[in-house]
Amino acid sequence: MLWHEFQPFVESVVTLFAIINPIYALPILGSLTTDASPSEQRMMFRLAAIVACITMIVIGVIGEFLLLNVFHIGLGSLMVACGVLLAFVCIKNLVMDNPEPPHQSIEKIQPDQRHRQLVSRAVSPMACPVLVGPGSIVTAILIVNRNGFWMGLAAMATAAILVVIVMHWGHVITRLLGRIGSIIVSRVLMIFLAAIGMEFIYRGLIKWWPMLECTTKN
Repeated sequence: MLWHEFQPFVESVVTLFAIINPIYALPILGSLTTDASPSEQRMMFRLAAIVACITMIVIGVIGEFLLLNVFHIGLGSLMVACGVLLAFVCIKNLVMDNPEPPHQSIEKIQPDQRHRQLVSRAVSPMACPVLVGPGSIVTAILIVNRNGFWMGLAAMATAAILVVIVMHWGHVITRLLGRIGSIIVSRVLMIFLAAIGMEFIYRGLIKWWPMLECTTKN
């Protein structure tokens, strides 16, 4: 009984963590900090994680209101779009290597300008879209809708804490796992995430055609 009460919460946390997938993002983020010192790299990693998580939580909380009252988009359409997007992202990441985003070297820039540019890079592209993109934002909205405001908020906060922890110790995790270990972990997460995407598509189609639920049960 206890597991059934916590299962939606655990599933939501795992889903959000899997789609943000900080372990997969670590090598990409590392390529964006090659011209920064170790202390600057840690600052950029932490800032990127915090900005990404705040973005996810804020849009997850107000996203449904915006969709229904501003853009007039139904949840069924949102679920199908999210499922297709998740499946596409997973397939792309499973069969292709992510290109390293280009960035301008700042080694010869003045200290104050250097700090501003490092912070700017940590916000974009490191926080968004590398860590938090359309898939994670839409997933956060659906989790709040499915589980209610407080459980959805708790799930997003828990996933955010896990992401910040991973990013804080990113240099250690990368060294422990190595490139092969990071690839294996991220690919396994992508497989589960693809299945979650198909589940979103199924639930969205049921909202469009409720008769599908009866058909699948039979």
